[in-house]
Amino acid sequence: SYRALFSTLIWSCCSVRMPAKRTIPIIEGELNCIIYEHDINVGPQRVACATFMSDGLASVGQKEIAMTLKLTPEELAEKEPVPGHALLCYRDFYKLAKQGMTVDVGGRTELQGLFDSATIRGLVYVGAGHEVVPGVPLTTNHLHALTVSAAELAVAMRYSVTRLLSMLANQTRYFPFPYWIDRDRSSCVDMSGVDGSMLNKTPTIKLYHSAAVMDVKQKKINLCITLRDQPIVERAIRELQTKDGNNYVLTMMLGMHYPLVREVEDQIWKGELTEPVSADNTPKLANQTTTSRADGHLTWQPGRSEMLAVTATPQCAGERLRITYVMICIGLEGDAPAQIQLLEDGAIVLLNPSHGKEVTTAFFEVLPWKCGQGVSAEEAEPVERTEIEGRDRPGIGKDLPPDTCVKMQKQGEWAFSLSFLDGRWVNPIDGSTIESDGGWVTFGGKKDESGDQQEEEEKEDKPVDVQAVRLLTPDPDLEACCNVKDFTGTMVELIDAVTSTLLPMRGSETYMLPVQVTYSNATDGKWRAQVPPSSPLAEHQIDKIEAAVAKVPVKLKENHPPNPSMAVLFEVVVKAKTEEE
Repeated sequence: SYRALFSTLIWSCCSVRMPAKRTIPIIEGELNCIIYEHDINVGPQRVACATFMSDGLASVGQKEIAMTLKLTPEELAEKEPVPGHALLCYRDFYKLAKQGMTVDVGGRTELQGLFDSATIRGLVYVGAGHEVVPGVPLTTNHLHALTVSAAELAVAMRYSVTRLLSMLANQTRYFPFPYWIDRDRSSCVDMSGVDGSMLNKTPTIKLYHSAAVMDVKQKKINLCITLRDQPIVERAIRELQTKDGNNYVLTMMLGMHYPLVREVEDQIWKGELTEPVSADNTPKLANQTTTSRADGHLTWQPGRSEMLAVTATPQCAGERLRITYVMICIGLEGDAPAQIQLLEDGAIVLLNPSHGKEVTTAFFEVLPWKCGQGVSAEEAEPVERTEIEGRDRPGIGKDLPPDTCVKMQKQGEWAFSLSFLDGRWVNPIDGSTIESDGGWVTFGGKKDESGDQQEEEEKEDKPVDVQAVRLLTPDPDLEACCNVKDFTGTMVELIDAVTSTLLPMRGSETYMLPVQVTYSNATDGKWRAQVPPSSPLAEHQIDKIEAAVAKVPVKLKENHPPNPSMAVLFEVVVKAKTEEE
């Protein structure tokens, strides 16, 4: 049933103090700062924090920016702690945005004297959808700002923000990365370590909308390039070919979203995948999260020869790890077989000229490609954790979180595959094109083998039924608006409202009717329905659908975004009604 399907949408929820909310004007009538005081669970301890969220930056073309600050004992002693330096930041953000200087995911801002700290030298920005802060309505329209030292800023600039985040995760034992600002923490790297990476010697591009995951058991590395990033790769390769010919070296620094799962990866290795994966074909829950697709990630620690991985929990073996980079190196002689080497926090793919020509064509023509053998699922051996001895464990307080860092085993033959994701989807309601690096959460469309066969047969006999449900609002945005229990019940009520209102049409055809149901301030606080204007059912039954969905109650969280918005698309099958019926 759809109720069971929706129950798989489990958002992070912790038993912590729920936020107290306050709003402080920064620029009267133009910019406000909303402050939420709350706790974060980090290992065995709770950390008292305040999350600052801008309200007004969007009016000057800048995504709203959030900062989560670990509060000092002195600030906690105050009745309403408000670190003044945080508020000054938002005034600067506003002024810079009005001058056309905006930031996005992977961006950096170099500042001195921030939070009155001698060590903080700037900010880096990540997407706000990676972590759910209980009770704080962060959405994908927000950026999360993190403070960095001079050396950390150099790592972000020279390599990528993703590499820096993995190093911060290694320091704090928090997966996928610590999203709060600790003004007293030490730098996770010093300047002497910045120059010690092998990546200093190669041309580098940043692809924050693409990602790669290594399957440790099967020894396979899968790189997924979004069509948004593909032109960047092609342009870089063509420039290198002009300079170095066909034997080029290119390092791709990657982002944090990995949308593919094993079914798609298996198609690559079986040779069944011959074109980019469309947004329609991305699996269930292929949305804007990191942890749903990886249970850890490689991290680089200058001066150490071992490969280190930060895992989601101390018990996690780290079977599917996100990696920070993939380097393509064409230079093996003759017909030497491809070699895949693991180094630091990524992978080097060494190719002969013939394979190099193939992978170059794959990048240019957007074609899946693979090399190496890896290990089959049947032959794969369990992954064993190897704890690190004699390793500093700074933690963030007296009670240290469990050690979630392990050494990676590098021996054995590895394999590599390249695939592409077309994150674009054309909405059948209004023809608009939507972009998503991870696709959309879609329920239905395939028979659930664990489901009841009799229930499926009864479902097929229904004259009107919902075949699939596509959530057009990303998980973090839904989590900001409502809780999972209320959302599950609401979706079931909406499905009942749509299917009970529609009637079969006379004729010989069976229709697939897209019905989009939306909620926003523009809909007067009610669910509203839309169907394509060209639909044969639009003229006859849209008013009935509209009236039915408007009766479904909207249950919002107390601390919801200022302008809550939710959208879901139902793909409804309407069977033809014969003369006998």
